[in-house]
Amino acid sequence: MSRRLQIVAAVVTFWLFAAGVLLVAAWPWMPSTSVGWLSFLVLGPALYFLGEVFFSWLFSAEHGRRISGAQFLHCACFSRLSLSCSCSAALGLSTGT
Repeated sequence: MSRRLQIVAAVVTFWLFAAGVLLVAAWPWMPSTSVGWLSFLVLGPALYFLGEVFFSWLFSAEHGRRISGAQFLHCACFSRLSLSCSCSAALGLSTGT
């Protein structure tokens, strides 16, 4: 086997292994059509790894130090409190209670 073919075989094996791990993680919600399965096999591992890289960057120590100031903390607490109040009010109005 040529070196290039070995690399392709290793990448395909790893890709299918990653898709299998994602399938086990999302077990009850399996695709039901052939397009869904194809999309899952092609896009699933790529989007998972992209999300891992993005959120590792987003939640890095550098970003944590940048947003850990007291002013940001007060703003975040106020915005979460107002959001939870408006959501609970909207749910109370929509259910008629």
